[in-house]
Amino acid sequence: GTGAGEVLAFCGEAADVAFAGTDYTEAELRHLIRREHVRTLADLLQRRMSVTITGCLSSRAIHRAAEILAAELGWPEAKAAEAERDFRARLARDHGLTEATLAARDHDPDRSSPCA
Repeated sequence: GTGAGEVLAFCGEAADVAFAGTDYTEAELRHLIRREHVRTLADLLQRRMSVTITGCLSSRAIHRAAEILAAELGWPEAKAAEAERDFRARLARDHGLTEATLAARDHDPDRSSPCA
């Protein structure tokens, strides 16, 4: 989109790595958090990224996103853990996305999905 150049410049400032088996990079998450003023995992993973609707959301992705969000916002480890628990509970309650489903996505990189 119109902000692609800005995202590319941000991501090119330092070494970058893929984000938890998706087409995103960890720098892209950091850019979203900073630029879009993300404050929750739901805002990041459900509203700012396509990982939830494409079936790419996994247990590993949730945990790593919580770590990145905590680092960007200066959260203590306990707050990051609470945010992760709350988000997982929300997924189960509101969307029927179970821990077993999320964990299975961690171990099955060949599943038929648009994930990296």
